[in-house]
Amino acid sequence: MPRTTLARNIKELVDLELVQQENTDVTTVGRPPVLFSVNPDGVHMVGIELSRSNIRVLICNALLEPVWVCDLAIDAKRNALDVFRSVTGLLEEHLRERPKERLIGVGIGSVGPLDLEHGILLNPSSFPNPTWQNIDLKDIFESKFETPVFIANGATTAVMGEHVIHAPRGVHSVIYINIGVGIRCGIIAKDMLLSGDSDTEGAYGHMIVEPGGRPCHCGKFGCIEAISTVPAIVNAFRSEIRKGRDSYLMSNMTLDSITFKDICIAADNDDPLAVQVLQEAANYMGIAIANIVNILHPQMVVLGGMISDTSDLYYREAVRTAQRMLYNPGHLRCAFRRPAWGHNAIAAGAAALVLSHYLQKGV
Repeated sequence: MPRTTLARNIKELVDLELVQQENTDVTTVGRPPVLFSVNPDGVHMVGIELSRSNIRVLICNALLEPVWVCDLAIDAKRNALDVFRSVTGLLEEHLRERPKERLIGVGIGSVGPLDLEHGILLNPSSFPNPTWQNIDLKDIFESKFETPVFIANGATTAVMGEHVIHAPRGVHSVIYINIGVGIRCGIIAKDMLLSGDSDTEGAYGHMIVEPGGRPCHCGKFGCIEAISTVPAIVNAFRSEIRKGRDSYLMSNMTLDSITFKDICIAADNDDPLAVQVLQEAANYMGIAIANIVNILHPQMVVLGGMISDTSDLYYREAVRTAQRMLYNPGHLRCAFRRPAWGHNAIAAGAAALVLSHYLQKGV
């Protein structure tokens, strides 16, 4: 780029307050160069994670750093539109502190199935009540904030967020696997986001790892989602108790009241049944992960979601099994990580989805 064009472009970015001048670099010989950096307050984005259990909302600056975080549990008794009125109300209150013209968009990483063209959450399974169907997410936020809204599967936004963190360190192929009530997967290969003809969730969750195994809600048997997810683990634990197995949880709880978190706490306290159930689920998850890695050869696999967040035992066992099952593991050199963004992985990735739209098309 000619120096005059470069100077003109930088001046425009400075005038727009999108970049800012830093201190002059005095370590070089001759005329010292002027250093510029992204102005963190130049723009801001909203990133939203919509799962079956909660809605996490972030306001992020231009560096994708969360400057405000809110986590709302989805109450089974509340209508879906009432929940979104609460979300938009809280957002509106905190966005007042920031220049309206600096808000460049809202990104949403959601469970599916999704109509991406129209921004609609269609008919997801296992939601708290039947009002969570055919929700026009795009219209809810565009009409309220008068800004573009970008929507993708939650695993897709999460892998975008992880790519932002790890690409500068030379990692250009990343797989993000979200393991919770269901299993979702986002893939970036050689800096390109991979997707099929549609963005419906569940394809990876319905990889069969045990032919003729447990029945899955999809109608097949032995899917990884029927074995290694939160509901599957809880069901397996309760089934073992009904067969006569014992657990210290039964000393002060009823069988129907036991939750996934209770099982994780019991496993941390060396309850044999809790440990066994989590290890078996994690081992099958490790097989599924190894299958994915053997096909796609990523540099990094990130395991996120409710299970990874809650159970260290599950995470360790899944990774150990995957590493053992890899074909020629010395050659693949695949690293396993938890999300760099932590609990904010999907929502921060949704903010990255907004930013990527402008970077791809030009401001």
